[in-house]
Amino acid sequence: MGKDKSASNSPSPPRRPPRPQGVKPNPWTERIVKLVSVLFLPVLFGYFGYQMHEQFVILPAIISTKSPLPTVLAPDAFTPAQSPELYWGSYRSNLYFGMRTRSPKSPVVGLMWYEQPRHNSMMPRIRHWCDQGDNLGKYGWSEHDGRTFGIQDIEDDRIVVRTEFVKRPGGKHGGDWTARISAKPSARATPDAPSMHSFIIYLALGDIGADGSYVRPYSAHDKQLGGQFVDKVDGYTPELGKFVLRFANGKNVVARSFLAARVEPEPDLRKMKELLISGTKVFELKSEKPEQETVQHLGLMGYVPENAPPTDKPNILLVQVTFTDSTSLDVIFESGSVENRPGALTGGVFDKLLAERSKAFHDKFEKTFGLVAKGYPEFYQTMGQYALCNMVGSIGYFYGSNHVQGPYNSQPVPYGPHALFATVPSRPFFPRGFLWDEGFHHLLLRKFDSELSLEILGSWLDLMNVEGWIPREMILGAEAEHKVPAEFVVQRNSVANPPMFFYLLSRYLAEEKFADKHAAYLEKVYPRLKAWYGWLNRTQSGREPGTYRWRGRNATTDLELNPKTLPSGLDDYPRASHPTDEEYHLDLVCWMSVSSKVMAELSERVKDADHAAFEATAKKLSDIEHLDAKHWSEKTGRYCDFGMHTRHVKLVKPAPVMGPDGRPRPPPRPDMTREVLRAPTARLITDTFGYVSLFPLFLRLIPADSPKLGRILEQLTDADLLWTSFGLRSLARTSPLYSARNTEHDPPYWRGSVWMNMNFLALSSLKHYSTVTGPHQATAFKVYSELRGAVVANVAREFKRTGFLWEHYNDETGHGEGTHPFTGWTSLVLLMMSEQYD
Repeated sequence: MGKDKSASNSPSPPRRPPRPQGVKPNPWTERIVKLVSVLFLPVLFGYFGYQMHEQFVILPAIISTKSPLPTVLAPDAFTPAQSPELYWGSYRSNLYFGMRTRSPKSPVVGLMWYEQPRHNSMMPRIRHWCDQGDNLGKYGWSEHDGRTFGIQDIEDDRIVVRTEFVKRPGGKHGGDWTARISAKPSARATPDAPSMHSFIIYLALGDIGADGSYVRPYSAHDKQLGGQFVDKVDGYTPELGKFVLRFANGKNVVARSFLAARVEPEPDLRKMKELLISGTKVFELKSEKPEQETVQHLGLMGYVPENAPPTDKPNILLVQVTFTDSTSLDVIFESGSVENRPGALTGGVFDKLLAERSKAFHDKFEKTFGLVAKGYPEFYQTMGQYALCNMVGSIGYFYGSNHVQGPYNSQPVPYGPHALFATVPSRPFFPRGFLWDEGFHHLLLRKFDSELSLEILGSWLDLMNVEGWIPREMILGAEAEHKVPAEFVVQRNSVANPPMFFYLLSRYLAEEKFADKHAAYLEKVYPRLKAWYGWLNRTQSGREPGTYRWRGRNATTDLELNPKTLPSGLDDYPRASHPTDEEYHLDLVCWMSVSSKVMAELSERVKDADHAAFEATAKKLSDIEHLDAKHWSEKTGRYCDFGMHTRHVKLVKPAPVMGPDGRPRPPPRPDMTREVLRAPTARLITDTFGYVSLFPLFLRLIPADSPKLGRILEQLTDADLLWTSFGLRSLARTSPLYSARNTEHDPPYWRGSVWMNMNFLALSSLKHYSTVTGPHQATAFKVYSELRGAVVANVAREFKRTGFLWEHYNDETGHGEGTHPFTGWTSLVLLMMSEQYD
């Protein structure tokens, strides 16, 4: 409608006439005005002050405020009375070998070793933390049940180190354990030039003396070897009570020494190598044969009087045993009362119990996975055991605080402290917890030990903050933080990770009688699952109803060819070239579909009043027509992301800058930057085909009789797209960013390599469709059989060639790439071998 001209041309209203002179104002009016000013204005300012307080005081604290919901595990530090069998363990994932309890104030035991240098000027190569730079031939657990024992071989340059431990539960302190550290010459050792090595076992205890705790080493003099040594340690903590640590030496020992020290305020476990080096000096070993020269060796130097007063008690002790050729050392831990103890856990007692545990493990392994029954040769059985044992043997206990930042925090703040019990993807490179990795790990772990799996899942859910957010990466404690590049330390509360736990729970719930058997557990985890699901829906939803978008992409960078999507877990997998609020992501809506179905089922079981809402959301997100409308490209026959996108981008070197003298000078920004050759448009990302395109298949959202399933299966087997002789590659060779660097310094990661977690999802889904009657049933079975054979054969081939499982595999050669050993989701090869997907 047009404007009313008569109204627009009307004269202005007259001004209020001035008060006549001599007329006094009404005193009651002024009193009312003053009263309103006194009463109303403070309320008004108070309201705005409260809002400011909300924004600048309360909101910044939200990110670091733990959820008030009841915890799944004990709210305080884990105590041995809760589960004695899981109290002590090889829970120092980052070490070649270490023992500790699930308590922040645990005594920690660790192993270091080195070859004695042949020249005094040489610095020994000390082995302590798992490190790819050590270039070890092979290492990892050949046997480990996650609870009571483990056996590991470590192939160093000139020796093979074996670590074995056995736990003997008993009493409220978690019982006794013994670790046997032994060595023998490796295949590279030369008999004509025998080597001399040293084992160093250390015991560290924090906060010593503050609560009555202490460590008292007993030193003596070794007349035969000519030096002081420690063979026994008495200790006490309020949690453990009294304990004893003893050392029993084996053969070929040529020297023993020790270092007892007090480090304030407590030992720094990141600097154990430095402490060892600083406490070492050169000793002389006189040969028994006069014609031979005196041999020099490096040894620890330290002395603690036999009756040291409490104020002189050390909080760290290193015991060194130097040997030639081969040897064995038993480290015996005993806690609680010595009454009714069935003999020391050493010698024949140790051997007998270790053999019993080993047999029980092998029996359980075959009963669970049936590799012998399936006719797998011994090598494949060995690889399968390695996959499982290094997953359960890498379980760690972590304690500390995250560094987190939200939109209302000017600087990162600590969130914690937390106690996390978790598996880790890789001991040398990723010795910490990752949220979505953990879900994949438990697809395997739940088959072998479901109770252990459920306990670890509870530990993760207990990390939740008041918003319902769970950090995607748990970097707890100084040791964990030391292994992380600075740019990845800070976690942000807008950033998610794939809710893989819901997929895992869908598999649990499909088990017969699981829900009935674990009804109490489901009641405990449900409120936290509901809070997490609610947070995902609030924070990761898209602009349009029923769409979702990963937050955390960098829309302003010009250094990345395609800005990474770290929250998705697929890092540099290509998305829309220009991140905006308008984009939405295919994989996330698929994750939310599965999550909604699980929440609908759980809410019905616990009789939650919100069940109808969960059921309605699940129905909407599982509607294939809804998914097709938002993500299907009929032209290319594939599912896609949507966003502002152009394929015409490239990285270019900055041009030199011409100086006043006419000579070129280095550009102010030396890094390559992204150049956009054609403006982006809002569209489906049809030029990218890879893992993300397959999520409706991976998560079984496509009806078995859908023509779209047939088109996807046809593309799946195209060697120019995803099919290789080693498994499905992550990105098709026809995609513009296949095998492309994302920055000048970042090699491709999810841009072609073969990854085991995604191939497992593919095999699981293909197996499912091969059992459902429909037009694509036979094709699904054929693709499943060929893909499974290719994946398993290549992983086995690389395991035989290198001795390791790898993070991912090259799509052209099949060779292992990335970090190794990577016994996180690559261990799913065992489930592929045993064909256990549900």
